[in-house]
Amino acid sequence: MLFRRVLTAALIASTAVIGTSACSMLSHKDSLREYAPSDGAQGNLGSVKARNLMILTSSKTPNSYGLIGSFVNSTSKTQTFVVSYDNQPARQFAVKAYSVLKLGYSGNSMMTVNLPTRKLTKSWAGSMVTFTLASASEPDVLPIDINIPVYDESLPGYQDLIDELSAASN
Repeated sequence: MLFRRVLTAALIASTAVIGTSACSMLSHKDSLREYAPSDGAQGNLGSVKARNLMILTSSKTPNSYGLIGSFVNSTSKTQTFVVSYDNQPARQFAVKAYSVLKLGYSGNSMMTVNLPTRKLTKSWAGSMVTFTLASASEPDVLPIDINIPVYDESLPGYQDLIDELSAASN
């Protein structure tokens, strides 16, 4: 009788241990999911990788917007690409071989963005703007659309860049 109780207790304990340890074997691993560890958007355009793209504005100058971010070229040839949005004239950029083009920091100016005036709100802050990137160097690479977030001074990490944008618009 005592043997049966000990055997039953051991069986229940081993079932509980095996059952709970197997849960981690079958559950989804979020650490394997790709994501952008930044505030901005990212995209891949053939050999050019767009990273941490965002548009900044200020409540002091609500109709002034600037695109910041990085474009990475890890090939041995200069890559040229075109940035366009909302029926505005396209801008062409070149990234030298094995280089990074930084818009808005490291001594480079941000790309001025002309967004239409909004009727209901003063600013585009908190919205997304769709930009199209097209490769001029790689004709077989299809253009991509990237939804780029618009931030104002409520995101304090970019205050120095927002102040730069405000100073340039005055």
